[in-house]
Amino acid sequence: MCERKSPPTVTTAPRRSPPPPPLRSPPPPLRSPPPPPFTPPLQEPGFDYFFLSLRWPNAFCELPGNTCDPSPPKQYFTIHGLWQQKYFHILPAEFCRQESPMTLAILAHYGEELLEFWPRLHSADDFGSSLTFWYKQWLRYGSCSSKEFPPESYIDKTITLGSTYGPLIMDELEAAGIEPNEEAYNWETILEAVKEATGKEANLACEEDSSGTLLLHEIHICIEADAETPMNCGWRYTPDKYRTDLVFASPPPSSLSTPL
Repeated sequence: MCERKSPPTVTTAPRRSPPPPPLRSPPPPLRSPPPPPFTPPLQEPGFDYFFLSLRWPNAFCELPGNTCDPSPPKQYFTIHGLWQQKYFHILPAEFCRQESPMTLAILAHYGEELLEFWPRLHSADDFGSSLTFWYKQWLRYGSCSSKEFPPESYIDKTITLGSTYGPLIMDELEAAGIEPNEEAYNWETILEAVKEATGKEANLACEEDSSGTLLLHEIHICIEADAETPMNCGWRYTPDKYRTDLVFASPPPSSLSTPL
């Protein structure tokens, strides 16, 4: 009788687990994006009247930290800005939503008049370096009347006002014996001459030079919402009660010498 053999036993090796994945460093934490540049929240356009700010270049160029090119600067009142105001507010209406944007083409169209009547006194004859100045005037102030006066109209109205009342004020100051000769003149006497030129009560703004002398820096004329008609300013800046005399600055002495 044959012996029945059992099938051979097959021995299998134990299954090996796959090797663990190599350890990786955790990803770096995400960086927060840099904060955006500060931009004030935009208001809706709206205003009640304007301030036409006319600046005396000689005084501006004497203020600490200011340099003017060319020197001497223009010898007539130039425009600082046409600023939208609201009744019962001391500060102007600022940074409003634009109904239409200011463009380089618009500024270029008015280039010669802007340089003549509304210059950036740091570089009064350089159109390119003055662009930011005019853009900022529009964004900060002009935007608040952009429903009524789009950029072209705003520039046109501002230049018309400045080129009209600047010379009239100079004539009345001269008629009153007030000249840019480093002499001090009474605050009220200057205001009376400005009233003769505009027919309305205005404001003055003064600044101290490096020696502490009080200079006539700007004249502020209040203008109706039509951007044409002067009106009485409802309130007035007042100087220090012990210093009511302002110097009407002459050209800087260094600019009067003839170069060799």
